[in-house]
Amino acid sequence: MVIPKKNTKKPVEGRKPDPVPVVVTSSEDHKKNMSKLEAVRKRREIAEARRKMEQEEELAQETERMGISAPVYDTDDDDDGKKKKKKSKEKEIPKLSKIEIKKMKPALMKEALKERNLDIQGNKNALTTRLIEYETSR
Repeated sequence: MVIPKKNTKKPVEGRKPDPVPVVVTSSEDHKKNMSKLEAVRKRREIAEARRKMEQEEELAQETERMGISAPVYDTDDDDDGKKKKKKSKEKEIPKLSKIEIKKMKPALMKEALKERNLDIQGNKNALTTRLIEYETSR
């Protein structure tokens, strides 16, 4: 049971009285509150993990749909735990159609241009024409 303390001090002139009374909780209530807080934290952690997993799956589906393969990470232990993109020259670069290129956002176009060792500077129109020219000459 919560028992609020009464404010026994006389109000000082020019000062507002305390709007929030001090609440005293018993040790049982405190234990219940802490167990509820712990349960809420666990639910939030689970929801956050689920949200991250869904974002990763969505990103993988998006890159797969756009024809750009997901980055491959080096598994060597000498990199101090940092992930690095593995550069393999044997990797087959997928051919993109004109429609796919026009639907791409500039960030994805820049990634595709990097894979093809082309310049990534310019606006969307410049990137589009550069990528289309390269793909038609392939």
